[in-house]
Amino acid sequence: LIIAFVSSLVIIEGDMAFSQTQVRSYSTIRSIGIEIDMSSDPNRNASATVRYRKTGEAIWKEAMPLIRVDYAKDNMLAGSILFLQPATSYEIKLNLIDPDIGSKSGTVTVNTKPIPQLPSSGRTLHVVPGLSGGDGSPGNPFQGMEKAWAEAQPGDIFLLHSGDYGEVSDIQGRSGTSNARIVFKAFGDGEAILRSLHIANHSHLWFEGLTFKATAVDGNEIGLYSCKPKEDRYDSGFTSMNNEIDGIVIVRNTFRDFKNSIVAGPKTRGWYIADNSIYGNKVKLGGSGTESFDGEGIELAHGGGHTVAYNSITRVADGVSYPGDNCDIYGNDIFDVTDDGLELDWGKVNTRAWGNRIHNAGHNGISFQPQGGAPWYILRNQVVNFQESVFKFRPMDDLSVDRFIAAHNTFVNQGRLVDHWGMYLFRGMTRNNLWISLSDRPIWSLGEKGIDPGITDLDYDGFDWGSGGRPFNYIGRCCSDLSSLYSATGQEKHGIRVDHEKCFETLDVPGPAPLTTIPSQYITLKANCKAVDAGAVLPNINDGYNGAAPDLGAYEVGAKLPHYGPRGDNNHTQPA
Repeated sequence: LIIAFVSSLVIIEGDMAFSQTQVRSYSTIRSIGIEIDMSSDPNRNASATVRYRKTGEAIWKEAMPLIRVDYAKDNMLAGSILFLQPATSYEIKLNLIDPDIGSKSGTVTVNTKPIPQLPSSGRTLHVVPGLSGGDGSPGNPFQGMEKAWAEAQPGDIFLLHSGDYGEVSDIQGRSGTSNARIVFKAFGDGEAILRSLHIANHSHLWFEGLTFKATAVDGNEIGLYSCKPKEDRYDSGFTSMNNEIDGIVIVRNTFRDFKNSIVAGPKTRGWYIADNSIYGNKVKLGGSGTESFDGEGIELAHGGGHTVAYNSITRVADGVSYPGDNCDIYGNDIFDVTDDGLELDWGKVNTRAWGNRIHNAGHNGISFQPQGGAPWYILRNQVVNFQESVFKFRPMDDLSVDRFIAAHNTFVNQGRLVDHWGMYLFRGMTRNNLWISLSDRPIWSLGEKGIDPGITDLDYDGFDWGSGGRPFNYIGRCCSDLSSLYSATGQEKHGIRVDHEKCFETLDVPGPAPLTTIPSQYITLKANCKAVDAGAVLPNINDGYNGAAPDLGAYEVGAKLPHYGPRGDNNHTQPA
């Protein structure tokens, strides 16, 4: 397993059995990922606790323990520390415990990535549509974006004036650097329109405030891309890339009527895709066939280390698709999609999706078909109305679904909540979620496979199944309530039943997916709801909760509400 952004290699001192223990660490803007190879632990009973602090501070904070990873017969412990400050040095103390050997500790220092900033030392140049000519001055602007790009130096900011720049390629362009990107930014005197933008050769580029418009509505165009989906059939992979394309910044742009608006690629790393507005070319919502499945808002195409934040995405098949390793997806407002809200298929180690709002999915809320590694973190998302299942598990085999943590989510549907290969919910840890059926339908249809001893860990969730008599199906048996579910499985010992008609300040879901428009809303709790102070403490995930214990669901009573979708004009370089 090859992991990029390796910041340190630690040998944990002590017994010979630990002497080859390698710790890989890497980061994004808001998160740090850790992996420990455990070939010295053939019976797989070792564990590792995690503490962290800003470098130089006195007090250590606790994080969630690392998680055992068995994906594709791996033997590894891995996990994330989340909600960190950008551009900050952190010390991480790992305590590795093997009952057969003992325990040993080690410390690694990792820096989170900075939020990209516009360069301040380069030239400011002007561009208008055209084919050739100009020197970039206000009185004699470059004629055409490709002409300007051929003259670029790291740190240059090109201001694109209004007009149609057509299809643009970087074949004659140049790369910036990580500290001095080459910037193409709308001047602000009208729409600066691109019909497509192909980035195949150059890294460290910045695109801001541009309008991407497909030439043919309902066609197969791609907006901004480094590779293309193969056209021979749906989900057949991506065209090859000759170059690594790193450090691309895509902020505050508008994409209209593309089949695929943004496509990264398997040789891309560290893209920052934030505050964009994406309107796809999908007309039909729901149903079956390639019309509903094919066409993505943001297709990461197996690239790693990406941040996808605060985008508005609608009228596409899948909102965000195919992350690689170490990707953060948060703050996105995803609605009226024909397939899945988040298609995390083949996501690798330390895939993280938090604080997203997903409304009205034609098929599923979040797709796991299948996992490409573990662990995954699914935290504080609000997912409302999906035609099939909130989680779509479709494994290639039992080795292609591995550990995940789903915590503090609010899941609401007119129909059942977990259906597609639902028994793979047993591969995860759930805590402090709200599972709400508005039409007396089942909550979990868990298939014909029982719990995974030592893996399944479902507890402290809240449920409402109305007057339905069969909320849980387990190995063909129907469990009529939480007590019978616990008797059959040993799970949800502390689970509670809630009443959605009494619990929520706002819950406006006028009909079933996919054809019902769901108003934008925060499904927050009333202070007297049973879900208040009913959760479990999860270090680093719900630090700073109010009251006696954390609340269930995506929102803590009395806490500041999160932001979904694009932020203000000058806020895309600020942490949230």
